[in-house]
Amino acid sequence: MKTNRPIIIIDDDPVSIFLTREILNSLEIEMEVLAFEDANRALHFLNEKGDNYTILLDLNMPLMSGWEFVNSCVEQKLSPEVYILSSSVNPRDIERIDQYDFVRSFLSKPLNPEMLEIEQS
Repeated sequence: MKTNRPIIIIDDDPVSIFLTREILNSLEIEMEVLAFEDANRALHFLNEKGDNYTILLDLNMPLMSGWEFVNSCVEQKLSPEVYILSSSVNPRDIERIDQYDFVRSFLSKPLNPEMLEIEQS
């Protein structure tokens, strides 16, 4: 993952959010990191603030799944830079990312610093 955009973590698990933040903090980056436990709230935020964000997106969430979030972005003409960050072992999830121009890749949980290459501007 390479980015110079602010980062949004979307995950319904507070422990996962904490661990992801800790990994990002360990990289000593000077970048805004926001987190949402509800994909609907994240979508609302993007509609208000714009889509110039890099998103680390969990797939399996209540209310709105990661794929529902991605489809809503398409419907609302939003194109944030999305990295799926999931523990899913379903090969269809990995194949499905190719259907979306703004979904960059699939990262398996647990996240580790070697998966990230953050570019500072």
